[in-house]
Amino acid sequence: MFKDGSTIAYIYGSDGTKLRTIHKIGGATTTTDYCGNVIYENGTAKRMLAEVGYVTLSDKKPHYYLQDHQGNDRVVINESGSVEEVNHYYEVSPYSYCANDPVKNVDSDGRWFWAAAGAAIDYGFQVYDNYRSGKSGYDAWVGNVNFVSVGLSAINPTGKLKIAKTFIVEATKETISYTANEGLGMI
Repeated sequence: MFKDGSTIAYIYGSDGTKLRTIHKIGGATTTTDYCGNVIYENGTAKRMLAEVGYVTLSDKKPHYYLQDHQGNDRVVINESGSVEEVNHYYEVSPYSYCANDPVKNVDSDGRWFWAAAGAAIDYGFQVYDNYRSGKSGYDAWVGNVNFVSVGLSAINPTGKLKIAKTFIVEATKETISYTANEGLGMI
């Protein structure tokens, strides 16, 4: 039910075929029946469907579908080639990410990028530490990884600082080591 009280009801057959649609808008009710390849509205035959489009039965004129590369009906044209209907499925074209700047289109302030980078770096360092300590396979990649830390690296609002801090800490661990027997050593 919509805010204004309008409703749309669908009736399907046991095989999943749509049989009827009932639109109630205000005081008007429109019943659409689907009988094979003929569509009836309020008991009157309106359209006959075909593979490439449909024929309106009132004027017996054909209308053709133009499809995209995935087989979705994107444009309806009449027999003279004039566009009658256009269906845009995406608010922003998914192809804009190839030709345009994806950060500008998707992540204007960089939060998603830095969140993903922080999580990836944290996860990468944990896997690296696991391999250095002799673990391998499942234990290195999943079993001994602190995913809470990875998640916090992703949602940390100061992700840039977290990444810089992680690099500094890990680089320091690599260059300076301390053991009780040998004392402080530089690698």
